[in-house]
Amino acid sequence: LHIEGTAYTTDRGYGSFEDALEDIHRKLPSHTYLKACITCAWSDYSPGRTGLIGMACFRGVKDAYRKVSSKWDLFAIFSRRTQDVQETYLCPEFERRTKGAGYRGSFPNQQRILQ
Repeated sequence: LHIEGTAYTTDRGYGSFEDALEDIHRKLPSHTYLKACITCAWSDYSPGRTGLIGMACFRGVKDAYRKVSSKWDLFAIFSRRTQDVQETYLCPEFERRTKGAGYRGSFPNQQRILQ
């Protein structure tokens, strides 16, 4: 990721795209965050974690997704997901993920938006 002439990279190999993005995200300047599906309030990974890339979007069932706090809660609504997307996808309904949201929680607390 290149921002204003600085490259942010991951220093080691990861088994998932999520882990690599989180590593890069932690290295960003303070008050900066990625504005993409990976940081959206309505996205989550499959509770079975079978793939290395791609997320489920729950923007069409926001009320049900707001109640998710465990893997089992996510299993219960997973078939109701709106669509499957890549971590870098961005739709018009993006809302920043907050701490404790959904099954996977939140990305590091950053402020500045990157699209």
